[in-house]
Amino acid sequence: MLKTALFTLLLAPLLFMACKKGGDDNPLNQFEITGVHDMNFGTTGGNILALSIEQTSGTAEQITLSVTGLPAGIQAAITPASGTPDFSSTVTFTMNGSVTAGTYPVKIVGSNASASFSKSYDLNIIVPALNGWSIDNLVYRQSNMTHGSFSGFGYVTITSSDNGGSLLTASMNGLFPTADGTYTYKLVELPSASDEIGISTIGGGDYTFTGNDNHTGTLKITGGKYSLNFPATEVTDGTTTKMLTVVATEP
Repeated sequence: MLKTALFTLLLAPLLFMACKKGGDDNPLNQFEITGVHDMNFGTTGGNILALSIEQTSGTAEQITLSVTGLPAGIQAAITPASGTPDFSSTVTFTMNGSVTAGTYPVKIVGSNASASFSKSYDLNIIVPALNGWSIDNLVYRQSNMTHGSFSGFGYVTITSSDNGGSLLTASMNGLFPTADGTYTYKLVELPSASDEIGISTIGGGDYTFTGNDNHTGTLKITGGKYSLNFPATEVTDGTTTKMLTVVATEP
């Protein structure tokens, strides 16, 4: 009798452990998220992530998606942010011009409605150094800059391929200097003096400088190559005022 009782006591935990392990091996309502990969703001379309969410076991229920670990200055918009598998979702990352160049690890997280299952996926957001301009959260980070003159007027053109493509022009009433050095200019809507530069953009919103002589920027010439550095400056499309930052170097 004692042996039987002892055997039963020893067997009971093993039976419990076996049952518990079986439950872990076959969790219900599982899903899989595909399409997660590193993002590079320096490439065309490098800020958009296309996801597919598919049910792999159990009963399909609503899945909520989120992004965790985003650094300051980078935002993520998820459309749609939830759905019942199988469904697709798009994550669009945006950032402002103040984000420091570097590699930022973040996670895509999916959780089901009953909180019985969740899954996270790692990816890196790669932010190259700004070589272009930003208007609030819209950043043209990788651009090609050229300079020239037409009918006695100097101009600098910055053409961007990211964020849908756009064009920024900095022009002056007269010719730009040619000697190496750093030159300071007032930023105005329409340049009329030799120390003034006007800025306008085309594509992604057409903006013009609001006209404030307190705002200044610099043109640096090194070996015939131009660099522009205009700190945060107000621009307007006639109804909306935003902040423009220009940091660009001619290749």
